[in-house]
Amino acid sequence: MRPLLLALVLVVIARVQAQDAGPILTIRFGTCDTTLNARVLSTLPVHSAHVENRDGEKHTYSGPYVIDVLQAGCPGLSRADKRDRVGFVVRATSADGYRAAVALMEADTTFSPAPAILALTMDGRPLDAREGPVKLIVPGDMRHARHVRGVSVLEVVAP
Repeated sequence: MRPLLLALVLVVIARVQAQDAGPILTIRFGTCDTTLNARVLSTLPVHSAHVENRDGEKHTYSGPYVIDVLQAGCPGLSRADKRDRVGFVVRATSADGYRAAVALMEADTTFSPAPAILALTMDGRPLDAREGPVKLIVPGDMRHARHVRGVSVLEVVAP
């Protein structure tokens, strides 16, 4: 019984330490430039998206909606005028420089029935080093060019 309890305690400690890790995501909107860590991301509501890759494999990605992540980092976004928000674009940049854009309305739950998510897990497991620690998922895209692995920056821009 004691070895099992010790193992459980070690797992909990490892998870807390992972959540206390430094910033993993930068959020930018106007004059707001902030970073979020895994602990903040883990407090946001979790949603899932079912995706079939080009090989026909089906996966379930889970994480917060992009709009929730943006508002957690830059609360002023929710106060932006609706007419302005319709023209905003979210640019996701990976650690290796790959970039893709999503209209802010594709990330907004009041406009899209399947908003973009920032996945933290795939099939119930944390994303591996190749995919994560976070990955942009745009449900409904027939091609996955906008599914950005290793997102390091989310920036809201007006084209």
